[in-house]
Amino acid sequence: MLNGGAYLHVMYAEDIRDEVDGKVSILGWNERKNTLKLPDKTPLFIPRLAIHGSLRIPEDVIISTLKIAIYFDDHLFTIQDVTEEINEDDLSKSQTIFKGKPLNPPMFSFNFVLGNLRLAATTVISVKAYVNEIEVTGNRLLVTNE
Repeated sequence: MLNGGAYLHVMYAEDIRDEVDGKVSILGWNERKNTLKLPDKTPLFIPRLAIHGSLRIPEDVIISTLKIAIYFDDHLFTIQDVTEEINEDDLSKSQTIFKGKPLNPPMFSFNFVLGNLRLAATTVISVKAYVNEIEVTGNRLLVTNE
């Protein structure tokens, strides 16, 4: 059962790169309590915003659908159905290894890169996953010039 067992952690950064060894590099990670302070002018402009999400789903959940959505101030900006990108091989490969042992439940990662964002005012950016139509909310990013 999904209730309370799923967890979505989101990192906001300047760029994400897939390395040749299969690792992911996250550059310019915003670790300031999920607040991005921009220069004091409007509109607010973000030339590039990379979003990396890690979604943990209880191992007893059978995934029928998986969608990832990005919201600006609780208004839908984009939604992607990533169900087709998950298969049996992904389930076994996606387990995180911690101290030499598989960490359950399985974890799925995803990346989005958004460019040339113009925001009229202070905005909250959030990411949500919909696992079998059940919402799992990740941490938010406050974009401000205040």
